[in-house]
Amino acid sequence: YTPTIQETLLLNTLMKANTEGIKFRQGKGCSSCKMTGFIGRMGVYEFLEVNGPMMQALRQNDLQAYMKAAQQNPSYRHLVHSALDYACMGLTSIREVFKVMQEI
Repeated sequence: YTPTIQETLLLNTLMKANTEGIKFRQGKGCSSCKMTGFIGRMGVYEFLEVNGPMMQALRQNDLQAYMKAAQQNPSYRHLVHSALDYACMGLTSIREVFKVMQEI
């Protein structure tokens, strides 16, 4: 699958890299998958280990401080980036990644 110009610009921005050379896939569809190109489900997860600054923000019930501390946490990886990894590995399509983006 070759992404459109708009998709390519968005992908390059999200990945902070040039996506040229990455072979994205798009399912063709059949009667078994109800023309979606996918069979089964794959979860996309966002894991974050709570550290000291995050715990302190939670204790103070300070959502803004928690979000800032979470984003500064070295283990932080946004859900969209995890979904993009799947697309780069050919496990899902970029259109499915964009669906995830719309839901969050």
